[in-house]
Amino acid sequence: MNRRQALTGAVAAAAGIGASAVGAEEGNVRLPEIDEMTNVCAHEHWGSLPSIGFAGEGFRADNVAGAGSDDVTLFDLLFCPYLHGFLAQGGFDTHGLASAGGYSDIMAMARQEPEKVIAAALPHLRSQRTTGAVTCLTLGVRLLHEFDLDDLSPSNFRAVSDRINMRYRNIFGWYRQAMETAHMAGPYRAVGLSFLLERENPQAAERELSFTKPLLRVDDYLSPAHKANQRFRYTMDKLGMEPTDAATWRAFIGEIMDRAAGAGCIGIKQLQAYSRDLDFQPVGDDAVDFSADEGEGLRTLQNWIVNVFCEEANARGWPFQIHVGTHNLPQSSPLPLATLMVLYPSVKFVMIHTWPYLDETAFLVQQHHNAYVDTCWLPILSHSHMEAALRTYIGYVPGHKLMLSQDATSVELAAGSSQVNRALLRKVLAEKIDDGLIEERHALDLAQWALGDNARAVHGT
Repeated sequence: MNRRQALTGAVAAAAGIGASAVGAEEGNVRLPEIDEMTNVCAHEHWGSLPSIGFAGEGFRADNVAGAGSDDVTLFDLLFCPYLHGFLAQGGFDTHGLASAGGYSDIMAMARQEPEKVIAAALPHLRSQRTTGAVTCLTLGVRLLHEFDLDDLSPSNFRAVSDRINMRYRNIFGWYRQAMETAHMAGPYRAVGLSFLLERENPQAAERELSFTKPLLRVDDYLSPAHKANQRFRYTMDKLGMEPTDAATWRAFIGEIMDRAAGAGCIGIKQLQAYSRDLDFQPVGDDAVDFSADEGEGLRTLQNWIVNVFCEEANARGWPFQIHVGTHNLPQSSPLPLATLMVLYPSVKFVMIHTWPYLDETAFLVQQHHNAYVDTCWLPILSHSHMEAALRTYIGYVPGHKLMLSQDATSVELAAGSSQVNRALLRKVLAEKIDDGLIEERHALDLAQWALGDNARAVHGT
């Protein structure tokens, strides 16, 4: 058995995919070329880890180019925003555990009593072993650090934790090494304006920006108390502008986009689906209360702001990544985005995540020339959701419009997600070949496009 076959078997076992499902025939992997294809990570949050820390109202890694830390350990991966949240929702009261021990949080406790934290975490990791997040982290650590989290114990965690710490001390060198090992490229990451304009550590920032492609978060300019938002205030101070009416707001947004473009930005991104619907109807200037900070007045102002950002993106032919589904159900359906797709034909609208609105997303992508889908985060949420997404999109969505990114908080989580992407893509495509619906060459074309070529084309990289 060669490395590719062993890796495929490991992914299949971890994700609950049998040998027949991944298409093993007489010991050979079906569609083995998929393992060697580059998976472009087109929506990522690598470095959003407790030890790398926060900057204002978000993670330092999203707001400070070159952010790193010498203290990253296994506990950062176990208690990253995603996995920590899933463990808590499953019943692991890390705050209670830490408080009972006299610590401010679980990371502080892990520094002083790591064996106790590992022992407390193990039952919850086992309970969630078949979920997407734990599966992806297990696969990523196995591939990149040659350690099996399935064998984790209070007596053996130090070896892998020390290995992780050593590699993160050269964080951007580590990212490059890990991407090569996992056959990944990118990442493209959503950032605040400060990430683009400031250089806290110029050398570290240069190393990160030598391979990282930024997209500007427009979320910062849509929050209810927008001028109290630290990132909003940063922008006003940096640009020397305070928007108060239609004219000054347009100038403000235009300057933001110009500065972002000048700093190498390749698109924009928003996450309003977490707090409201996606019906951003165009609004006339005279219908907007530019001082509104709640209720229908704020909603109207947000609609107006999003449309102005779309006007700017349309002029540049930029992609616009928009969160769809996963939260705020049922208000996060993508169907209202059709209005923006028609109004701004040169904007490439990339709907990300999309579960449970798989059919609605597929319909929009099939109907609108400037609509695309990226399944990022689905492998981390649930490999079952990811498989359902592939079955929905393949066969309906044109091949040049599907992307398979990760949306991970660490390169390890991304590496595991990419392995799930490949295993499930191989499974679904092999079944279609066996059913006589497509030929192997069609399957490999689609895999090449979805794993990498489409992301580069849509984002102009």
